[in-house]
Amino acid sequence: MKALVYEKAHALDAWAIELADVAEPTPGESDVLVEVRAVGINPGETFFRKTRSADAGGRVLLGWEFAGEVVGVGAAVRRFKAGDRVFCTGDLRRDGAWAERVAVDHRIVGASRRAFLHRRRQPAGRDNYGLGGHVP
Repeated sequence: MKALVYEKAHALDAWAIELADVAEPTPGESDVLVEVRAVGINPGETFFRKTRSADAGGRVLLGWEFAGEVVGVGAAVRRFKAGDRVFCTGDLRRDGAWAERVAVDHRIVGASRRAFLHRRRQPAGRDNYGLGGHVP
């Protein structure tokens, strides 16, 4: 799958992030696999880009605020099923959601009833998902 990743910590103006092919995440027993439809960018990712490098031969995949659709669930997951629309703040110890799909523990995922997953044009200064800056 495609993801935005980097290897070495860098100044924001250096823009060392690149689009790369990475392995599809495998959901664990308590995970949901989410097809990412929207991401948020926050100061946390800015901090990590300036301070966190990957281990030798590795890469860093940021993006802990996201929304999307469940496409798979682990054996212990009862609250969600494929097709459910969800949002999450993610887990800093795992790969983030600047990717096509992300696996995350279902206990930190919220269900969304709004149909926010389809982008639409908005006037300048408004978000593209019609959420008014938040995910319900």
